[in-house]
Amino acid sequence: MKLDGESGDNAVLARVMMETFGPSMSPSWFDNLDDQVVLELPYGPSIGIPERIEGKDAARAMFQSVIDSFGLRFTDIEIFEMLDPSMVVVTYRGSGSAGDHPYNQRYVCLLKFREGRLLFYREYFDNKVLADIMAHVNLS
Repeated sequence: MKLDGESGDNAVLARVMMETFGPSMSPSWFDNLDDQVVLELPYGPSIGIPERIEGKDAARAMFQSVIDSFGLRFTDIEIFEMLDPSMVVVTYRGSGSAGDHPYNQRYVCLLKFREGRLLFYREYFDNKVLADIMAHVNLS
């Protein structure tokens, strides 16, 4: 359901960001992040990942580390617009590998945009799947 131009634009931006995330993405991908972006990973602490990451530089480092560590790519992307036109919910699959160890994950993510840039990113994932791959990588 398209509620207004802002909501539709944010849904398009969310799709583009998810579809282009991965090892071959352009450095300009990070231009989509607001300087004050916040990443929340509520299940992260159970496997040694920070629950909250603040600021564009820190978010860039985290995203790049994930790509460098296991070449994460997203598929099966579904975007759900919300009553708040600045927010969308995204479901997707992530895949990659660390050497001979495959990684396949399902995600649910809440995204909030401000003036055409990602301001807030809260991601839910199966921490057992992530813990299994983390045994073979170093996210630093």
